Amino acid sequence: MNLLAQAAAAATLVLAPLVVPLPAQAATESTGVNCVGKQVVRCVWFNVDRTNNRLRARSGIWDAAVSDPDPNYSVATSQVRLQRYVGGTWRYWSGSYFADYDGWHGSVDRAAGGLVGCGNGNSYTVRAVVHQKWTGSSPGSGTQYGPRTSFVC
Repeated sequence: MNLLAQAAAAATLVLAPLVVPLPAQAATESTGVNCVGKQVVRCVWFNVDRTNNRLRARSGIWDAAVSDPDPNYSVATSQVRLQRYVGGTWRYWSGSYFADYDGWHGSVDRAAGGLVGCGNGNSYTVRAVVHQKWTGSSPGSGTQYGPRTSFVC
């Protein structure tokens, strides 16, 4: 199996539990997705719930060898939040921050920011932001930004 197929399989394995079911009438759309990394895959995105007019930042980080019996990395994600582009600058969206300092995880960590409301019919430019870190043979850390994404809520 090539690296891309392995990453896709791992993403399916890891991201599937990240989708939190909402009531049947709510249609949630994941958008503003950015994934990077080969040995440690790091993703950030946000969900838009247009039925209930709300948003939530999300993050996932995992060891690409997560299906192996002995993963190579421990991972952690924290400081999950949204930013809005207003007046030519990025500003944190009040209420979207969630610290999530729950420590290191054996190979997978997931986190969600706080729910924030968005006005019915208003246009927004948003991105998700998260801090991620990993330990192992090639440790690292950093803040990851999702792509600038415009939508109407």
